[in-house]
Amino acid sequence: MSKEILSEVLGPRDARELWSSGYSPVLPIKPGDFALGSVLPAVLYLMRWGHRRGRGPFVERYGKHATINHVAAELGTGRGFSGWTGEVEKSILGDLLLSYVLENKAHRPGREEPVQRVFPCHYLSSWVDLPEEFTNLRAVPELFTVMLARQMEGERLAEGNGFYRIRRGIEQNLLLSIFGSGTTIQGQPDSLTSDEYDEQVRVGLDQLLTIRLALSLGKAPPKVKREDPSIPNQLPICSVAADNCFEDLNVFLRAYGRIIPRQSLLPMLESCLGLHVLTVYLGAFALVLEWGNAGCVPNKTEERPWPLFVDCSTGLDQRLRRCSEECIDDLLQRLHRLPAHMMALLILEQWARQERMPGMPPSAPFPTERVNVLGGLLCGRHGESASLERDLRKKCNRLAEALRDQDEAGVVPVLENATLHPVWRMAEAIVAMMGRARQARNYIDLLDGCLMSSQPNGIGRKRRSIVKGRMLERRSLVLTNVPLDFLVHRHLRSPNKGTRPRPLSFDQFVNILRDRYGLYVDRVPPGMSIAAELLAANRAYLERRLRDLGLLLGVNDAESMKQLRTRFQLGEDGDE
Repeated sequence: MSKEILSEVLGPRDARELWSSGYSPVLPIKPGDFALGSVLPAVLYLMRWGHRRGRGPFVERYGKHATINHVAAELGTGRGFSGWTGEVEKSILGDLLLSYVLENKAHRPGREEPVQRVFPCHYLSSWVDLPEEFTNLRAVPELFTVMLARQMEGERLAEGNGFYRIRRGIEQNLLLSIFGSGTTIQGQPDSLTSDEYDEQVRVGLDQLLTIRLALSLGKAPPKVKREDPSIPNQLPICSVAADNCFEDLNVFLRAYGRIIPRQSLLPMLESCLGLHVLTVYLGAFALVLEWGNAGCVPNKTEERPWPLFVDCSTGLDQRLRRCSEECIDDLLQRLHRLPAHMMALLILEQWARQERMPGMPPSAPFPTERVNVLGGLLCGRHGESASLERDLRKKCNRLAEALRDQDEAGVVPVLENATLHPVWRMAEAIVAMMGRARQARNYIDLLDGCLMSSQPNGIGRKRRSIVKGRMLERRSLVLTNVPLDFLVHRHLRSPNKGTRPRPLSFDQFVNILRDRYGLYVDRVPPGMSIAAELLAANRAYLERRLRDLGLLLGVNDAESMKQLRTRFQLGEDGDE
């Protein structure tokens, strides 16, 4: 009913535009739950074809609710397989697929559960259209593709240059070349059947099974048809976090992409993606809160990552876990303010576009100038600010009257609150009409997707706790072994040309975690109070775990002698 009332007051088109979550120029991710493990195959597809994926032939070939047994039975009779038609052989093939290539829904074991994800063991995993709907990935693949492509002009991604060239073949793109062993393009590059695998190239069993599964489909999925298939060249507003993401992935892939075994590389890359989605997400959140207070976004030199306390004991020490949970609880309380801020930006964007305001900066690829102009409109620093306030006041009044007539007067006091700017009145009212708790839940689900709390390579943990008779979800930030492995190896290489090795002490590593990612280990995040003995214990946990992983070498107790080291042997100038 609320949506119909809004449509009557604002018009169907305007109401439909505002009845949404998020403002993509600030955060090019749709709030909601997503599976981070499905992101990398989608990124491979975007880089190879230069457009978003539509529905491919997987469902047609293996069925709507395909299971491991379905796939194994069909695959065992296809090209490249011989002697896999018996029941025992099909069971073995199914177990291999479940171990290396496909994952069941909700991570369930067994060969009779519907499959929902393909692992990116090889570039040809991008041929397998899982998940079935590309939009279920919440535009996260597009975000990473844009951050890696680093095209400084244009509203849509083009072919471009650099390490991650779009639509320039396999060897012209670093990520595709690492994952595309033995793959070449034959004939017309835009043909969905132009990717071919050279059977003479030796690959691991996991990659071979992925290749066989992909080639059984006959072709890559086509471009999406129901919406614009092009990739928006939209960078997030937190430019420092975006730059860090590019540098970390680029250095890591150039140095280790062809050295680390694939079954170790994939979890490390997933942890990297999760950490950087988190820093981009929370970095944008911090800037939006600043914008809401001052009407402008801080300069790039003033950007800081959101401070989070890390439980380095991974839950073994209840005191440290509780400190991390309190830090996340505070974040969740603040996240409830985000939907209204995003809605205010949407309202301002819609009004500015309809008024055809001259001199509006483009939102892509860098949104900061446009967001600052919208902030100037809101705070009275723009020549059109008075017109904006007058128009929005009228809309608030009309919406309040319509709601009162339909006995939906719950948000009328907000719309008639003369102490608030009309933009904030309208934003708060629409969020309330959409369901304030549901909108906040979308952003919390986005946080859960970044933390990967159910995964062994995740950076968060989630548990249920009873507080005053109520069942609550408590989240803590942790660094499991896989993300630690990634972070150490990445920062043992210089971002300069050649990714040369560089010395890294334990002290330097702890400082990098805090200054670059906002991960506090032995210091107190702003606004918290933690005993010094707990901070020292947290630091000791991290040091002990690094030693156990073989990543820390120290001949005595002197801090300067505690040096981090790699587990993978590289040349002096890295791999590239």
